[in-house]
Amino acid sequence: MEYFSQQAREHDLPFRSDGDAINLLDEQGAALACLHDAVSRCQHEDMRTRPVLAALEFLRASLPAGRGADTAIHNFRQALALPHPHQRQEQLQHAYRSIELAGD
Repeated sequence: MEYFSQQAREHDLPFRSDGDAINLLDEQGAALACLHDAVSRCQHEDMRTRPVLAALEFLRASLPAGRGADTAIHNFRQALALPHPHQRQEQLQHAYRSIELAGD
């Protein structure tokens, strides 16, 4: 994907960040899709991957402050490291739903 802003290039985000509201919603949707994929695959794969971490950072920077996004993103990142697969998936699902709600 092309980078349209200096911030996106500097942070190596796989999402465009040109400031346009429609593109921002598309980018947030792509980032959420990346996290959703991580939730679905986390029982069998280590999902602490560069795309997942980049999606988390993108959402941290783009979601409105004060709606719980920072806490939910922190919880998602912590849940990625849980050793038990079922517990990991459960915690990731909960954090994912919280991230979604923060963006609504």
